[in-house]
Amino acid sequence: MSYITKEIAISAIRRLKQYENAQKDIHETWGLNFREDTGRRNALLSRAQEKFFAQELTKSGTKATDNGKTGQPDIIIEKSGTELECKLTSGSGGSWSLQADYSTLKRKKSQDFLYVLADENFESFAVLYFDQLDIDDFHNPAPGSRQKARMNKSKAMKKCKVLVGEVSSKNENMINSYAIKFQDIISKSLEKVEKTNRIISEITAPKKINTLEAGRDRFIKSMNKKLSDIAKKKDYWISTPSQFSISLERIL
Repeated sequence: MSYITKEIAISAIRRLKQYENAQKDIHETWGLNFREDTGRRNALLSRAQEKFFAQELTKSGTKATDNGKTGQPDIIIEKSGTELECKLTSGSGGSWSLQADYSTLKRKKSQDFLYVLADENFESFAVLYFDQLDIDDFHNPAPGSRQKARMNKSKAMKKCKVLVGEVSSKNENMINSYAIKFQDIISKSLEKVEKTNRIISEITAPKKINTLEAGRDRFIKSMNKKLSDIAKKKDYWISTPSQFSISLERIL
């Protein structure tokens, strides 16, 4: 069981929202738009993120300290000595790039991570806690990335506890969707074929029977093609590495 809970996360986020809003007001008095560059905003808020989460952890009974100095752990859980790396990123949803410093993680072997995802207006969030991620949970850094490595979500999500927001498996969603389509086509098609067979059994004109049988056979061929296509798409999502969709939760 992790030392950080949904209640702790929401309390820290509410304080972070207040701080962000105060920064927005200060910037506006100088003719600056604090939310115009979310990357720069997040960098300015990162120190507050560490402090607020450490304080909320301590309030809950898990004594935590935040140093704030470059090269030092973001948060240390004093009783266990666990280091918690804090990350803040913004976006509009869809695919989120969760990163870590590859060289630091390689040196430390493994580390807990706390990712806070926010929308542009800093109103909706997801908070993801990861227990002891290591370099195998990240892709190798791309050339020129200054050792920033993207998370391999198909591996890392096995170690994730979602505190705020929602994470769903795109693979499972697509597999279930195609399974439903498959069964729906079979059900409707069998009904149509059975209806055609009843009509055929009730008439005696050979020409009419041949026409109906030919139409039925073409329909069955078309149905089998659709089912084959759906089965291939379903198999693709079964075999492809796991992909995830992250939904934000509005925090008041």
